[in-house]
Amino acid sequence: MKKTIVLIFIIPALLLTSCGKEKSDPPKAQVTKAKSPTTPAAIKSTFAPEENVDYCPKVETLVKTNLKWSGPGGWNSDSPSFSEKIIRFEGAQWKGIKNGKVLCIYKGDGDDFPIILQTNRFDVQPTGPTWAQGKTQNRVEIYNCVSTNPGHCPFPKSIKTYEPSPPPEPFEGLEKKVN
Repeated sequence: MKKTIVLIFIIPALLLTSCGKEKSDPPKAQVTKAKSPTTPAAIKSTFAPEENVDYCPKVETLVKTNLKWSGPGGWNSDSPSFSEKIIRFEGAQWKGIKNGKVLCIYKGDGDDFPIILQTNRFDVQPTGPTWAQGKTQNRVEIYNCVSTNPGHCPFPKSIKTYEPSPPPEPFEGLEKKVN
């Protein structure tokens, strides 16, 4: 009788402890965040010499004309913004396949969308310590640099600019036939 009573109390106790272990929270997804170097020299050392490095424009250099923002070096926003002032730099993103575009992301003073500036240049994929690889979409790679300081997001200077070509004249090259 003693063995039966002991088993009756031990089996439910074992079930309760094993159930608690099975119901533990699943591991949370890990977010890869770029390591921030401690000194500007550590950031710049990934690109040598200095003339091969480019940065997003500083907040104080940005100007709003009508509803669009622009900065020195040919940086322009494509989307209109109702923000009257840019509060801070929020980071940069590079998209491409070996060569691509750097987008500089800023926070405005309103509840508006982020202000995104870009140039008409193709840039080589950044490889510095502050850039972390994001998702790849249809072979297009994405790298992110999250920082409030544009100096923490260096990228190789552009390799080529592109200018949109004007549309051809509608009747260029056609000769008028006379009957």
